[in-house]
Amino acid sequence: MTEQDILNKIKESADSIEIPESLKPEKIELKLKEEKKPAKFRWQAMHLVAAAVVLVVMLGIVPLGLTIGGSNDSAVAGEDTMADSVAEGNQQNATAPEVAEEDIVEEKQDAGELYVVAKNYDEVYDFLKNNATVYEYNRYYYGVVMEEAEAEAAEELTDGAALQAPAADMASGSDMPKLESAVNESANNKQGYSTTNLQMAGVDESDIVKTNGSHIFMVKDGVVQVVKIDDGKMTQIGTLSPELESFSDSVNEMYVDGDKLVLIVQQVRDELEGTSTSDSTGGLLQLTGDTAELCVDYAYNYDVSYVTVLYTYDISNPANAKQIGKIEQDGYYKTSRKIDDMIYLFTQDSITVEADSLLDENEMEELLPTVNGEAISYDCIYLPEYGYQSLVVSSVPLDNPNKVVDNTLIMNNSVEIYVSSSAMYLYNSDYMADTVHTQIAKFSLKNGRISAVAAATVPGTIQDTFAINEYDGNLRVLTSHWDINIDDRTNQLYILDEKLKAAGKIENIAEGETIYAARYFGDLAYFITYRNIDPLFAADLSDINNPKILGELEITGYSEYLHMWGEDKLLGIGYETDPEDGRQEGIKLVMFDISNPAELSIIDTVVLKNADYSAALYNYKCVLADLNTNMIGFTTRNWKDDEVDYHVYSFANGEFEEELVIENKNTRYEEGYRGLWAGDYFYMVNPFEIKSYNYVEDYETVDEFEF
Repeated sequence: MTEQDILNKIKESADSIEIPESLKPEKIELKLKEEKKPAKFRWQAMHLVAAAVVLVVMLGIVPLGLTIGGSNDSAVAGEDTMADSVAEGNQQNATAPEVAEEDIVEEKQDAGELYVVAKNYDEVYDFLKNNATVYEYNRYYYGVVMEEAEAEAAEELTDGAALQAPAADMASGSDMPKLESAVNESANNKQGYSTTNLQMAGVDESDIVKTNGSHIFMVKDGVVQVVKIDDGKMTQIGTLSPELESFSDSVNEMYVDGDKLVLIVQQVRDELEGTSTSDSTGGLLQLTGDTAELCVDYAYNYDVSYVTVLYTYDISNPANAKQIGKIEQDGYYKTSRKIDDMIYLFTQDSITVEADSLLDENEMEELLPTVNGEAISYDCIYLPEYGYQSLVVSSVPLDNPNKVVDNTLIMNNSVEIYVSSSAMYLYNSDYMADTVHTQIAKFSLKNGRISAVAAATVPGTIQDTFAINEYDGNLRVLTSHWDINIDDRTNQLYILDEKLKAAGKIENIAEGETIYAARYFGDLAYFITYRNIDPLFAADLSDINNPKILGELEITGYSEYLHMWGEDKLLGIGYETDPEDGRQEGIKLVMFDISNPAELSIIDTVVLKNADYSAALYNYKCVLADLNTNMIGFTTRNWKDDEVDYHVYSFANGEFEEELVIENKNTRYEEGYRGLWAGDYFYMVNPFEIKSYNYVEDYETVDEFEF
């Protein structure tokens, strides 16, 4: 009997044998999903199914020792592996324990038509290839074309012609929204020490300085400095040093929660790959007269990639912290959040392929970001219409910091992130249409599971971090729009329900101005618009289908951030300006009376005329605003004298009072300054020193510690 005869007989027998129900492709694929197999295994799942069916047939036909296209060892090993696998599967089915609710893996849903879950890796590959065409076009248009345009313009200037570069204006993004700014409240802190200023109550954020009431933890020079604090006295008891692989690695931020500290580290991976050129298809050429000769047989490609690492430590004994968890995730660190005991890590990178590239399955898998060394499964990848930025989101529980509960890859075109206590929202400005819109996608966060809910589009752009907010499941969004063609500026407020369906809206607010700051407080919204005068608006959102403006107040200058001060006051920090020409005249504190939103008024203002800038206006983590201790803390900079001062104000009896001004010897890194309190003591922390004061004794100086 020839080999072909054997193959024919196998085929005839296979056609007559009915595949067992448990081995049908759809059953095994479902089984694989339930068991949460790694991505590499999922990729080859259907191939394993086919191999299993053929092997079952061959067991009854092919004699032992006979091989077809392989060795005896491979065939026997394949039989043993499949037999063991089936036996193990039967045993698991017979003794399968009950599955906890948090371990149930539900299929991820689409975010409308904005982000769609990939059906397979081929679809991801096709998306990247199609996207490469757009990417290459943009790179060409804004690269080569711009270079040529500039060269031509320079030549024209030589002849006295005017230089015009409309494409440069288009690329500059002059109408792009501001990045994260402003401050959130920590007013109702009852635990005896301050916490990081947050965007959303109940959603913790990482920072460079943290305290647990008995110690101060500070990121400095690639380590965490651990300083014991005791009635204002300070003692350095050690440092916490993560595993850094190169001098380019950096320690970014951290969380402190009870006896655990989570450190976020950015690592840079350098790779030098060699490619053989012995087939004369590439390599380095040496010119000899009019000829070129191949002078090496190997070419090298230098590549740099970024990996973000979460290190979790047990700090029950802060002087001897012990590492208890480690998670690695591809991409550079974008942000993170902690909801209860779950940390959500966001990293970003770009994924590009050549439009005419040909990748096999293994190469495709290597192209995708990994979490803990495993490529992200295709059914956890969201694809938009276009976009080569990759946002990877993973969830890590504090009680098991070596485990990743879920991960998701969202291809996008540069998004901002807002996280509530139960969902995350990705939003970005879409400039492709005639009118600029903001695209919003909602993803649920339940027990660490990440899945899309819906998507929506609203006119205009989100100008301030706090202009987007979720309350009672409804999303409230303040946007501004500038029509450059007619120099027309308008503002609007939109309310979307839990499925991002349109509810109510207010349009054409403060025409000719732009939203600078916002704060939501329950069913009320407060926001600042500005051109030369600063109007504060109050809006009633209690009827989501019919929101309405309640009150408006005009003052000079404008606030860059707003902060609730109790239930009837609103603190604003920003700039005083000349009402005629808008020229800045110093940093301004203002306290608004909002006890009656229909009749807003000013209680008191303070203008620091020697202050030109404050990091607090553009990084809300820089501000200490605590109602319990009556502290308002922030830095200011004087450009002329190059001075950075830390100010502490209180507010009582209708007036601001300056409690403390700390002049700093080193004026660098003002965004690294933090004010915090523990017990009866205030601490001013910067990268070079910590100073402590007894704030119940008129801020009497207690101690000073230099690093």
